[in-house]
Amino acid sequence: MSADTTLRPITVACPDCDLINQVPALAPGESACCVRCDANLSRNPYNTLDRGLALTFTAIILYSVTCTFPFLSFGKAGIVAHTKLFSGIMGLYQEGMYFLAMVVSFTTVAVPVFILAGMCYLLLPLRFNLRLPGADYILRWMLNLQPWNMVEIFMIGIIVAGVKLQKMAALEPGLGAWAFMLLTFVMAALVIALDPRVLWERLEDARCLPTAPR
Repeated sequence: MSADTTLRPITVACPDCDLINQVPALAPGESACCVRCDANLSRNPYNTLDRGLALTFTAIILYSVTCTFPFLSFGKAGIVAHTKLFSGIMGLYQEGMYFLAMVVSFTTVAVPVFILAGMCYLLLPLRFNLRLPGADYILRWMLNLQPWNMVEIFMIGIIVAGVKLQKMAALEPGLGAWAFMLLTFVMAALVIALDPRVLWERLEDARCLPTAPR
């Protein structure tokens, strides 16, 4: 069973030059551009749901490895200390930086977990042309929270800190760090693979599962 569908024609304003464009129906693999400035108006990627599910499950596995296995190892004078992903957040909290600890935990823990859980809630039923109750609210929240998904910023901060600490002690990335690095690329690929318009139209066309009677 193919998960690809043709997107319906729409009228949309160009995000760059504000010209009103008539976008025709888009078959899988097609995209539409503005007739004036050639900006992208809409696209219909191949295998949106299948690729989205594959990337979501990959991200879940990588995130589980990141949270479970050692992240970094510091060694000096024969003494080695192992840290995990949450060690930095706990360190900020213990140092009295409560607001910074809350921001880091929100952007690197809460938001990615919500997005991955929301992807499973949306994509698994949609693959079988079904929608669960509240799926439209979940998608709206996911799109609003996407700018706060900052795993790549956290990874850059780790690299910068590692370069500075390398002069003070032997620094060795653990399995959790490698998994987190791969997670940044998988999350970026997930954003590219899933077009919001495709998800909205699939939700409109899917059969809604009835809620349990009260």
